[in-house]
Amino acid sequence: VHPNQVLFGALVAVGEIGLDFSPWILESTAKVWGVSVDDVKAEQRRVFSVQIELAKERGLPVNVHSRNAGHHAIAVLEECGMLDRALLHAFDGAPKHAVRAAQLGALFSVPGSIARDDSTKRLVDKLPLTSLCLESDAPALPPVKGDRTWPLHSLVVSAQHIASIKGVSVEDVAHATTENASKLFRLQLKESIS
Repeated sequence: VHPNQVLFGALVAVGEIGLDFSPWILESTAKVWGVSVDDVKAEQRRVFSVQIELAKERGLPVNVHSRNAGHHAIAVLEECGMLDRALLHAFDGAPKHAVRAAQLGALFSVPGSIARDDSTKRLVDKLPLTSLCLESDAPALPPVKGDRTWPLHSLVVSAQHIASIKGVSVEDVAHATTENASKLFRLQLKESIS
């Protein structure tokens, strides 16, 4: 969302929901539950599908977390018919999966960590501006690892890097990403008073 605009309203999405296939998450959960890692993955997929169905019932989009599970999350979203109503945040999957998902309507949000993350830069290079949104994920994904960051700072850094990669102005990025988020979340934006 452009910094000069303020959001007013109610619930606009279900999330953050998704899959986390980080080895330590899978292994520790499997140990606690007394099941296999594959069983943990299957249960994550099942719960994710239920959450997607909840969003569909309410006519809401989803904000998706997918750590070490990018193409798996995309597959579940596609199976549930929700790719065109999904924002995949801080996507760490292969660009080829993201490109296909974007062609089917998915959006991808870009955190400030793009400043230090070549895989995010490659992702942005492969996706059209019409498939991108900005995100802060502050303080979790700051532009400089270990630094303290603020949401607005991370958004500005994200916009600057996207602009540089795409060869457009920061204003063009702010406008396009705000438009993308507004459509997905059906936002009514109002100009800020201050």
